[in-house]
Amino acid sequence: MNLGDTFNELTLTKLQAVANYVDTRGQDVNSAIRLYELLKTTYGLPKELGYVAALPRMKALIDEGWRPKTITLDQLLSMPNHSLGYHYGSHLQRAGLTLNKINDPNPITSPLEYVSHRMRETHDILHVLTGFDVSLEGELGVLGFGMAQWRSPVSLMLIPAFLYHALLNDGCYEAWLDSATKGICMGQQGVECIPACKFEEAWEKPLEAWREELKIVPISPQ
Repeated sequence: MNLGDTFNELTLTKLQAVANYVDTRGQDVNSAIRLYELLKTTYGLPKELGYVAALPRMKALIDEGWRPKTITLDQLLSMPNHSLGYHYGSHLQRAGLTLNKINDPNPITSPLEYVSHRMRETHDILHVLTGFDVSLEGELGVLGFGMAQWRSPVSLMLIPAFLYHALLNDGCYEAWLDSATKGICMGQQGVECIPACKFEEAWEKPLEAWREELKIVPISPQ
């Protein structure tokens, strides 16, 4: 596929979805989900999912057919204060998110769909691990992390779009660029394919222990 073909597949509907998400400053979950679903029909996202599916850690999960056990927000918040589960529950509560909202309800029928589900399930876990909050700066940090960790085409589209938006509107260009850059560096330094970790089997494990194991130095302590 040449560059011209790449641009041709970005239809007006898809570009409008990118614009809508940027206009919400990354704060609307529904816009994010719609954008991701539309990008599944482009060449880039399936290519990324295939790349991740072949990584040893993710391939092992797929071959095992492992799926996380369900848990409630109350159960997470009842865990020890130093645990990943407690910090994750607190993050969801602060952000006004629910587990039903962030998890993909669709069935898994292929390795690519498995990876897609896993990416969506772990997005907010990555916020906790990296220390990036759910502000636009925080989202840019996690987007940068994904760009480095699994070649995310969503990140490759959204980071420049947000920076261009800041440039045109005299926004926080330097701060946004700094967050994205820090996320990229963090992703490069971390162990390979962090979303393939079985976080849900060790919610009570200390957050700092997870960070040390995964070689993540957070942007700020949580």
